[in-house]
Amino acid sequence: MSDMFYNFSTYLTNQTDIIFINLKEYFKYIKNNYRSMEGFIHKTENLKNAFYKSLKNLKTKKEDLFRKQEVAKWDFDPKENVDKSTIASDKGLALEKMLYKETPQVNYQKVVYGFYLNRILSEHDRLKIINSNLHYKNSMNIFEMMTNKTTEFITSLADNTAELTKNEKNKGNNEDNLEQNNNGDVENNDGENV
Repeated sequence: MSDMFYNFSTYLTNQTDIIFINLKEYFKYIKNNYRSMEGFIHKTENLKNAFYKSLKNLKTKKEDLFRKQEVAKWDFDPKENVDKSTIASDKGLALEKMLYKETPQVNYQKVVYGFYLNRILSEHDRLKIINSNLHYKNSMNIFEMMTNKTTEFITSLADNTAELTKNEKNKGNNEDNLEQNNNGDVENNDGENV
């Protein structure tokens, strides 16, 4: 009986170890993958903040210049032939054409930020696929190990039960033999009374 309890406690310990060790390693792997992305995410966040700040400043500057109507300070591209009197009355065109040196710099910040953001999303998708495949394999591995340990436990439980049953039968036979011997009957090796 003590063997049964010992085997049961060993079985539970083994199952716990399987889950703890394998799940711990699995989540440690995932954590390390995403930890490596933290610096990249931080840089992307800084690029986003810088871009939106520059964009806001550029829009504010353009709006102020248009409101003041100081066309000489609007800084048009000298390669473009811009009619300053026409553009002064068309706000949309004026905001598009003015500050031709600063506008591409802000647009470049937008492109860099977009590139970093796209890389993060691509990396996230890649890790999601890898992790889902790894999770499937890890789950199957855990299931297989737990099944093997369960099979071992059930086998040992069956062996212990068979041994207990055998011992109970032998105990019962010994008590019957002892009772018959006390009645004066003697058995030979074939179980016949002599």
